[in-house]
Amino acid sequence: MKHLLLPASLFFILGCTQYETEYALNCRFPPAYFNSGKRILLVTDAGGNMLHEMEVPLESTAITQPFTLDGKGFSDHYDLHLLEFRDSSHNNISVLSHFDIPNGASVYISPEAANGMFVNNMFLRIEGLESFDSLAVVGDFHVPAPDFDPAQKSVTTLAFRSAGHGIVIRLKANGVEELRQLYLPADSIVTGDTTVVHWQDFKPENNLQTVELPGNVQPYTMLVTAISPDFKSFTILQELGLRQSIDPGSTLQFNIPEGLEQPSAYRIQIDGSTASYEKIFQPGETLRFDPVDMSIGYFSLTDKNVEVTVNGNADQVHVERATIQWTANGYISWSMDGAPESFKNHALPDLSAYLPGWYYVSSSTISFTKAGAFQFDKIDYPQLREGFPYKSTEPYARARSGYKAVWKNQ
Repeated sequence: MKHLLLPASLFFILGCTQYETEYALNCRFPPAYFNSGKRILLVTDAGGNMLHEMEVPLESTAITQPFTLDGKGFSDHYDLHLLEFRDSSHNNISVLSHFDIPNGASVYISPEAANGMFVNNMFLRIEGLESFDSLAVVGDFHVPAPDFDPAQKSVTTLAFRSAGHGIVIRLKANGVEELRQLYLPADSIVTGDTTVVHWQDFKPENNLQTVELPGNVQPYTMLVTAISPDFKSFTILQELGLRQSIDPGSTLQFNIPEGLEQPSAYRIQIDGSTASYEKIFQPGETLRFDPVDMSIGYFSLTDKNVEVTVNGNADQVHVERATIQWTANGYISWSMDGAPESFKNHALPDLSAYLPGWYYVSSSTISFTKAGAFQFDKIDYPQLREGFPYKSTEPYARARSGYKAVWKNQ
């Protein structure tokens, strides 16, 4: 599809000349997060002026249709804003914006990856325990309180795992000071029944791997996933920062458990205060992240415009603001995406007819605002605008692309 403004049609009516400018929408987005509420799609120009409005059914994932405007001199680009009203009071609203879209170009207006995984529960019993201290499944947000039975010398618990994928269990018991690990591949887990293992199956964590980061990056979280050679299954090996903060200057490590299928690749995701990374490391490759050769200079977001300047080569700029109003139980999130050149004092539309009044009263709200500049080793901006890697259902699509980001708070 050529991303050009379609020629204005010229009509002669009673001796008068009437101009019409035709636009084409070709956008895709995820299904609505909730089954109630409503969604509205707004089209604006670079000055924030309203060009078109339409309601989007909750089950829709695409809009492909034209609309016309009377007159001439309109731009051959437009901005799109998808508003999702998640409650009847309109106090919980998500706004997803994408700037400077060539007329008719394909665009995916969501910054979130569509790679949710089905989760199954499993019953786990560990036998051969004279004493018991702790138990955790790596990557499991919550393991219910294990039931230790001294008479049976066993512990039983309910755990959760991604469907069709292996798990790593960490156990401290029998007076041994260090944690021990057990890898269970997907085909060894009994679905709908109890998986039984023994204390002797757990091995010391003696195959530690170190992840190297630039010295100026303090990570908040680290997620390490082993990917099978055929890329059809994965196992979470390490997850840091979700339950307990990562100490500044600490060594980032993960263990490769016995029995893990080899050669495995490793997807490593790092999120920090000023930089983020996600990459797939091939077997034998040094687990090192190089410094990101870009930074965010000036950043400003007001109700009327947004401006972000990037030092270095960025493929995409992303801005997000979360605004909370406790009294109204209100939460407004607004994310904005586009090419770096689209954030040169870019005008924002007036959304006061759609957002609650409290959103514009700064004294009664709390806001968190940040800007990010993204680099991708294998994807360019037109592909990003169309939704790659975010709309992929593969859980490691972003890592395949070689993702790096720098952040700045306002």
